[in-house]
This record gives sequence, structure tokens and C-alpha cells, in this order.
Amino acid sequence: MSNFYGSNLNEGNEISMVFESHEELMQWVQNTTFSLGYIIVTRRSKAKENGVVFYVTLICDRGSEYKFKESSKKSSTKKTNSKFRLVGSYLKQYDGRTLRVICDQHSHPPTQHMEGHAYARRLKENEKKLLLDLTSKNVTPRDIL
Repeated sequence: MSNFYGSNLNEGNEISMVFESHEELMQWVQNTTFSLGYIIVTRRSKAKENGVVFYVTLICDRGSEYKFKESSKKSSTKKTNSKFRLVGSYLKQYDGRTLRVICDQHSHPPTQHMEGHAYARRLKENEKKLLLDLTSKNVTPRDIL
């Protein structure tokens, strides 16, 4: 794992950083792995009644297995059963979130060109605000595009 996170990994497979919020943890993971050619998604998360996430399992977007459905057409999948897994959790002793590495192995090479990937095509926060602003001013979708 040291090739992914450098000196931030201690001997307990824990990232030696404490994140103040769930959003900060996710931003760090996304930026770090995206720059290396991997996309990480949330597999499972647990939140308190007030909506604050205190536990999250993160996997490679190519993780898990394709669920085959009977149909007459041929289909393909990007799933490669990648075992990569991270667990983020809130620890009271640090008053923040930590990240633990469960498995640092991918069953596929890094993506060379992210332009075609769905994650790379997502609108950023400032683009979403601009879209809402233009829509509220009755700009036609063709002109917004």
C-alpha cells in the first residue's frame, strides 16, 4: 500500500491522518486514487439518526462480481472482482475519522484516460451552482450546454 499513500501508512494498515469530517475523508481518497488512475466508490455506510456518517466501506468501482441476468442480448461488464477495500470510521479518541486499508490490491491496471469514465464526467459543485442559476433564469438547456 505504500505505493498508493506514501508515508501516510503506519504498521497497523491505518492511514496516519485524522480527518475532521466524512466529506474531507472522501475528498482525500477520491483525489489520491483518481490521480493514480482508480475510482473509489462507497460500498456501504452507516449513519447516526442525525445523518452523520460514522462508518464507511470504500471499494474500487470495478469491485464485486457482475450479476448475470438471463437475456437474449450479449452484455459486458467493467466488473473485475477487484478486492481493493478501505474502511473509514469515526474514533472518539481522535475526535475525527481515520482510514484503514483492508486490501490494497486491484485486479486490473490503472485507467490511462479518465475522460470517458462516468466519475470524471460528473459536474463539480461550482458547475452545479451555475446550472441551477442558469435554469432559474430560464436559459434553454441547449444554450446551457
